[in-house]
Amino acid sequence: MRVAPAACVLHGEEPALLAELAAHRGLAQLGLRHLAPTVLTSRTSLDKTLAALRAAGYAPVAETHDGTVRVEKAQRHRAVAPLPSPLPSPRLSGGTSRRRKTDVRTEEAPVTGDLRALATRLKTAPPATPQPDPYNGIPFDSDTEEIIAGYARQLSLTDVRQLAHAVNEGRPVTIQYVAASGSRTIRTLSELDLDPPYLYAWCHLRNDERVFTLSRIDGVMPG
Repeated sequence: MRVAPAACVLHGEEPALLAELAAHRGLAQLGLRHLAPTVLTSRTSLDKTLAALRAAGYAPVAETHDGTVRVEKAQRHRAVAPLPSPLPSPRLSGGTSRRRKTDVRTEEAPVTGDLRALATRLKTAPPATPQPDPYNGIPFDSDTEEIIAGYARQLSLTDVRQLAHAVNEGRPVTIQYVAASGSRTIRTLSELDLDPPYLYAWCHLRNDERVFTLSRIDGVMPG
């Protein structure tokens, strides 16, 4: 038996990516070391390791001690109010303003394309429908279903629809979740916010906001 020091652990589903991190010269200061094809240890603290990986162009996600993703949502900013209209430009000699000259040039620019023909083509185009479910040929009822099914491929169509309905209607839902350690827990969630490949939600078990990876949701039940 051998015991080695480690400040945090990196793990993922792509051995090639972890091998790339271990060999990255710009990340040498982290002291990354292979323990398994999909596991690295770092001699640097979790927050400093995250910062270094992100500075190198990667997108790591931090986990809590129980295997759920640590919430690090960026603050949502309100839309910026439109700028006020510029003041009229000073008039030039001869009574012609700069703005008027710009308007004349705009009016003289040739109009490309036939708008009436384009409108006709749009009206006669066949409606776009979601891609059918690859397992039984049943089309998805919403874009949310299609997105969830694309990331949570282990879920049945019934589970996908149950989760999509909860997201779209703001309803609580209960999921079976597989943590990174392999342990399974039952979580009742509300205030769902889909942000693929993650699902932000209020976890009633932890009484706090948590982030869940869609590919680790193993079952869905009504809340």
